[in-house]
Amino acid sequence: MQTLIHNTTIVTADDAGTVYQDAAIVIDGTQIAAIGASDELLAQHPEAERVDGRNKTVMPGFANTHTHLSMTLARGIYEDLSPPHHPPFEGGLAPLPLPVLIEGEHLVMCLLGAVEAIRSGTTLLLEDAVGIHRYAADLVASGLRLQLCERAWDRAQAGIGQPGPFELEPRLAQQGLERIEALHSQWHGQGQDRIRVGLAAWAPDMCSPWCRDT
Repeated sequence: MQTLIHNTTIVTADDAGTVYQDAAIVIDGTQIAAIGASDELLAQHPEAERVDGRNKTVMPGFANTHTHLSMTLARGIYEDLSPPHHPPFEGGLAPLPLPVLIEGEHLVMCLLGAVEAIRSGTTLLLEDAVGIHRYAADLVASGLRLQLCERAWDRAQAGIGQPGPFELEPRLAQQGLERIEALHSQWHGQGQDRIRVGLAAWAPDMCSPWCRDT
């Protein structure tokens, strides 16, 4: 199926900084098929679904390279607090009450973050979290391009930003690697190749050199 956005401004973001005025773009499935003058492309693609782009701009989407969708709830709160800005879901150094998100609430927060990303023009999102398998299918259905990065770490009895000795627990790292492998097996390349699965070494103070290098 083709979609034709016409009478719009198109920012290509190519090396020359090309911008087309009063132009049209044809999208065929997931690919850009043509960019050119509106009159010409309207005539060449009479069967395409038409979208009037007047007073709008078509441009490459933004990329959010670090986010935690389940923490959408905390947006707008921690900017006003002193470091370490620790979200209120896992304890640690958070100075606020610690709401517990049940499974349904967790999913709602993740989907709200995804919808807000799309609304703001973000089309590629890197999610850094634990247990991504619980909501991966819903994120894939959003249409976003996703880099799903499951966390691994090997410091025990501590949270990010907490002082104290580094208590090494290799079992934690192994569990993280197993989660990453399972997520990769199920979701890497899915969603018409929109989905990539990576890994996240959780914070310098939560990972030994071995864990980071592995």
